[in-house]
Amino acid sequence: MEREREVVSVLHGAMVITMDEEQRVFRDGGIVIEGDRIKAIGQSAEILAQFSGVAEHIIDLSGHILLPGSGSLFDCVLGLMLV
Repeated sequence: MEREREVVSVLHGAMVITMDEEQRVFRDGGIVIEGDRIKAIGQSAEILAQFSGVAEHIIDLSGHILLPGSGSLFDCVLGLMLV
């Protein structure tokens, strides 16, 4: 049985602040999401050049801030607020 292909989405143009050890900041950043996983983070131009041909969704987030990987932090805080 063949595995179903994951949807690839490209988010670009945003200020991306990573939650990794390096705490990288990309002022014109992009993120590639495959299924429910982050596949790549970098400068928008590089992300678009590499992934726009395979992306099913390309979303311009100019003027926005992205904090990839922060979902678990917010889920934790929300969980504590509801208790």
